[in-house]
Amino acid sequence: MRTFSFRELSALVSALVIAIVAWQYFPFAFAAAGHPVREMGADGNMHPLDAAFFWLRYAAFGVVFLVLLQALFQGLLAILWRHELQEPRDERDRVVALKSRRYAYEVLAGGVLTVMGYLFFRQVPALLIVQYLLLVLFASEGIRYLLTFTLYRLSV
Repeated sequence: MRTFSFRELSALVSALVIAIVAWQYFPFAFAAAGHPVREMGADGNMHPLDAAFFWLRYAAFGVVFLVLLQALFQGLLAILWRHELQEPRDERDRVVALKSRRYAYEVLAGGVLTVMGYLFFRQVPALLIVQYLLLVLFASEGIRYLLTFTLYRLSV
């Protein structure tokens, strides 16, 4: 069994981090997007909260969490596989990047068109539209990293 290269592990770790953040973020986001947002006050009662502020705070936390996890794991990989960092990118690396980006962007375009088609037939709250588009973006990036990992493993 051959060992993983830095580029393989980097793509796999990125896909896993995206999956973990999406797994934590989207169930709550879709459940709360269609309901009035409330927050526990100091008096122990639920009070209405400005929805835009709530989503801005929650989305910012998700983005910061994603960036911190990526930086932590990619930094750890760079330290452990520093001997491979100096290797120049060859033709295989370019082909893998091209193929994985092509399919990921097809997923992104198809997902955006699907969301737009869904909006044509249904009236949906703006916060829910944002969640759908964010889900499409997460899915396309996850697919890009998984394809990168798979293509490296298949020695394409």
